[in-house]
Amino acid sequence: MIVGITGGIGTGKSFVASYIKEKGYPIVSSDEISSVLMKKGNQNYLNIVDAFGKAVLLSNGEINRKKLGQLIFSNKEDRALLNKITHPNIIEELKKQGTAHKLVFLEIPLLFEANLEYMVDEIWVVACSEDIQINRIVKRDEITQKEALLKIRSQYPLAEKKKKAHFIINTNESKKNIYKEIDQLINRLEKKNKWIL
Repeated sequence: MIVGITGGIGTGKSFVASYIKEKGYPIVSSDEISSVLMKKGNQNYLNIVDAFGKAVLLSNGEINRKKLGQLIFSNKEDRALLNKITHPNIIEELKKQGTAHKLVFLEIPLLFEANLEYMVDEIWVVACSEDIQINRIVKRDEITQKEALLKIRSQYPLAEKKKKAHFIINTNESKKNIYKEIDQLINRLEKKNKWIL
C-alpha cells in the first residue's frame, strides 16, 4: 500500500510526514532524494550544471539551491527544464524505495505537477489557508510576502489538489488535532489492509 502525501508549498507536508515517521512508518521524501541526487558528482548535479552553467554553483562547487530556486520560480521555461532533467532520476529512486515496504508513505510535493498519481494507491493532501502558507514560507525561506506568493502561484493550485485528494489534512488546526486526524487515517488504513500488520 503506497500513500502519497502532497500539498502546496508551506502547507505542512514535512510536519505531517515527520509525525508519521515518528510513529514508525516508512517515509520516502522526493525532496530528500532530490537533495542527494543534486550533490556534486551525482547525475542530476551534472544535468543541472550542463543546463544552467556554473552560475548556479557555490564556491565549493555544490549547487546553490537558493539561486537555482530563484531562477526557476521566476521563469516558467527554466522550471520546466529543471523538472525535465531531474524528475526521471527522482522518479526511478521513488519507485525503488516505494516498493520496499508493505505500507509506505511517499512525500511528493509535486505529485500532480509531475503526473505521479499512478505511483500511489491513495492521496493525502496537506492544506491550510493561504495566509498561513505565506507566513510559513516568509519565515522559513526569509523572503518577502510577494516572493512567497510567487512560489505559491508557481505550483498547481491547492484548491485543485484538494479536489483530487482521497483525504485532506488541515494544518490550520492545533498540533493535537492534526496528530489526531493523522492517527485516524492510519488506523483506517490498518483496518482496511489487515495484511499490513
